[in-house]
Formats: sequence, C-alpha cells, structure tokens
Amino acid sequence: MSLTKTPIVDKNGHASHRWMKPADTDSSVARVAGISTSKPDGVISLAGMPVPELSFEKLYHVGELDMSKKKGWSLEGSGMSVSRNPLAWRKIAWLEGSIHEFDVADNRFLDWYELSSEQKDAINEWGIEKGYLESTTLYKVSYWDDELDDESFLICETLEEATEEAEMREVEPEPFEGYVATDLFPDRKYIGTATNYDQVIAAVWVNEEAPELDGVWWADKLDTSRDSAPRGVLAGNKIAEWISSSQVADESTIDEDEDEYEDYDYEDDE
Repeated sequence: MSLTKTPIVDKNGHASHRWMKPADTDSSVARVAGISTSKPDGVISLAGMPVPELSFEKLYHVGELDMSKKKGWSLEGSGMSVSRNPLAWRKIAWLEGSIHEFDVADNRFLDWYELSSEQKDAINEWGIEKGYLESTTLYKVSYWDDELDDESFLICETLEEATEEAEMREVEPEPFEGYVATDLFPDRKYIGTATNYDQVIAAVWVNEEAPELDGVWWADKLDTSRDSAPRGVLAGNKIAEWISSSQVADESTIDEDEDEYEDYDYEDDE
C-alpha cells in the first residue's frame, strides 16, 4: 500500500521534500462544523463511480487575488489556493497580505483523498491521452524522519539522485513506474516534474472535464507543529466567480482551534 503524503513547505512555500501521512478516515459521515459530504443531483462519474465531493460554508485565501503575480513553486500549482485555516497557512508558509473570505453557495469540491485507486488511475490515463503526462521510471527513497517521528519518503526522477539520497540514509532506492508532466501540461509550474503532479492533474481534470465542480480539496491533517493543514485549489474557470464574491475577512472572527479537529479523520491512499 502506497501512502499519499503531504509535502512540508519551507518559509518560502517551497517543498522541503519531507512528507507526512494523513490518518484514517470514513467518508460516509459529515466532517467538522462547516464541512459536509456533498451528494448533489448532478452526480459526476469517474471510472464508473461517483466522484467523492465536499462542500464548505466558508473558505479563505491569504494574500494576492491576482494569480498572475503568484511566484515560485506551489502545492496547488498556478491555481488559487483556498482553506478553512488561513491563520494556520499564514504561519506554515510565511504568507503575507490580507485574508480574503469567500461565501459561495452550494460549492462542490472533489475530495482527492477519497478518490479510489481506479479513479486516480483514470485521471492519469486521461492525462496520458491528452499528452499532459508521460510514463517513466521513478525512484522512491523511504526512511524514518526523526524530526517528524514518522516514516517519510522522497521521490527522485533519476537513479543517480535516488542512490545519493538513499546512501545518505543507509537505505535502498525503490524503482516504480510513475508519471512526469510534459511540455503540454497546462500548469506551467509543473512542467517536467513528478513531485506532487498527481494532485495537480486532478485540478486540471476538474477544470477541463468537470466544470460543475469548484475545485479540488486535500484533507491534510491540521497540525501546524508539523507544517500541515487542510487545503484546496479553485478550478481555473471558477476563480473569477469566487473573487467577485470575496471580501476582506475580519481576522478577529477566525477561530482555528486545532482541538476542534481531533475527530477529523483521514485516509491512506491505497
């Protein structure tokens, strides 16, 4: 069983190549206050199954609303990031600027961690057909991270890089068949990279094949001590609509008690 894991970012928002796993979840129940599992009439199918969805009462974005000014690498690529935890993300990624509040009725987000392995495979196959992805041999270096007190791994695109990383950790690199973004990949921030592409290709799929959805949601664990928090990204065709509904949030009213999330479970990607 492979685990989908969340990249830890440094103060500039760049992935630090340390990964932490979400815990188990049960998608059949509503989550914490303000989040509900969505079962709309217009069911969207993928790999012969309805895609899992979430809906939110209120979401936030920290900083600039003009995505053309977005700099550097991002977990969500070129899209507009949204979250229920703007104060947590401001701390994790050293973000600056105002916090913008969105209240879009009946929003629908693809629940990425609840996609079945067949559905994720279908998105990858769609990416291959579109020319956005190409298959290649990648290398996984698994090791125990003392700082996180958890199993972590690196994904390397060359055997040379994997061997160097593995020797430092006294482990062996594990080759596997994966994908890398091609020059045709719509999100230019991910051209030629395998790191985290599988989450961004889902956002591309939503934008092109499921315009009824507002974006993609990753139910990462809320734990600022480990640089982790739930997050989402808006589909490109929805950004203008969401910006038109935005207002600058009153930060004194934002409550992010991490204890609230003690019963918020998470799922391994099988």
